[in-house]
Amino acid sequence: MNKQIESLLGNPNFTKGEFWNRVEIVCGDEIIREGESGNSLYLIESGSLRVLGHVDIDGDRHVNPGVCDLKAGDVVGELVLFDSGPRSATVQAVEDCVLIEINGDKLMSFLEVHPDVGFQLLRSLMSVMVGRVRRNNDKIFSLLAWGLKAHQIEKEL
Repeated sequence: MNKQIESLLGNPNFTKGEFWNRVEIVCGDEIIREGESGNSLYLIESGSLRVLGHVDIDGDRHVNPGVCDLKAGDVVGELVLFDSGPRSATVQAVEDCVLIEINGDKLMSFLEVHPDVGFQLLRSLMSVMVGRVRRNNDKIFSLLAWGLKAHQIEKEL
């Protein structure tokens, strides 16, 4: 489990029912839907989730490829702490899960009052996000190279 979130959940001022709840999710259920609004982030206690993208093909066809799988100890939905825009992907349970659902607005209010906890938590979340950006960059560059080769465009560059 994420050390900083585990510490946060153990904080007597960060009470269950007010700031966070434990939820059980059945395999196949979506916890986040791309394009919708939301203010929760989730820590996976058990089970696994899949992040799905939405790709339009030829206008009337679309696919939802799996971008990555997340397991116990991973956090998802953390962008709500940094951006109020719509959700950027769909997240679906690939097996039954137990999640810690944390209210993002209440978390930020708590962190303003407890900046020592906030700094460590936000630093940890930024590390997670940077790792995801690096992995996604690798995937994007690989797909770009594949596309260039498949269409023999690399010869033109």
